[in-house]
Amino acid sequence: MHDSTDRKAGSLDIGAYRINQSYGDTLGSKKLVSHVAVGKPVKGRFFQANAATENKVDVYIYEDKLESTFHLVSPAVSDILGGLVRAVTLHLAIDRANNPFLIPVPFPAESGQRNPWHQSLLNAIQIAHQHWVRIESDKSAGVYQVYEAQGDLQPPIWPTLTMDELVGIAFSGRVIDGVNHPKVQSALGRV
Repeated sequence: MHDSTDRKAGSLDIGAYRINQSYGDTLGSKKLVSHVAVGKPVKGRFFQANAATENKVDVYIYEDKLESTFHLVSPAVSDILGGLVRAVTLHLAIDRANNPFLIPVPFPAESGQRNPWHQSLLNAIQIAHQHWVRIESDKSAGVYQVYEAQGDLQPPIWPTLTMDELVGIAFSGRVIDGVNHPKVQSALGRV
C-alpha cells in the first residue's frame, strides 16, 4: 500500500479522479423535469423541436409583458379577454442540455396570412425537427434567420412526460380559468 508521501511531486494521475460526465447515472439518480419554459428559443442556443403530432397543442395564452410570463387561458375566458389573448400552437423543443421548453407560434390571421416573424419562427421549428438550429432576429428583413449547427452533436434526450404533463408544469400557477382571476379583473379594469 502506498500513501501520498511515496509519490514524487507532480506524479498524481488526475485522470483517476475526474468526474465522469454521466456521474448522475452512477449515483442512481435521474434528472426530473421540474421546469418547462415558454417562449422563443434563447438567442445563441441551439435547439431541436419534436416532430410528433402529439407534441404540439393549440391553446389560448395571455402574455403579461410586465412580468414576462405566459398564462394558459381557458376558451371561455378567452372570449371575455378578446384581443388580449392569442391562439397559439405550443411546440415541444429541447436545448442541448436536454431542457424541454415550449415555443408558442401564433395562429395565422383570418386571411390565412402569418406575420413574417411568426412564419420564420415556424420555419425554424420545422428545420429543427431534423437538425440542431439556433435563431437570430434580423430586423432589417423582419424575420428570424436560422443557423444550423455544423458539428456532429449528440441527439436530444426527450422527456418521457406527455405533452399534457409538460404543459401542466410550464403553466403551473399560471392558469386563467375564470372571470374572477386577478389577471382578468385587471384587464377588465375592475381592480
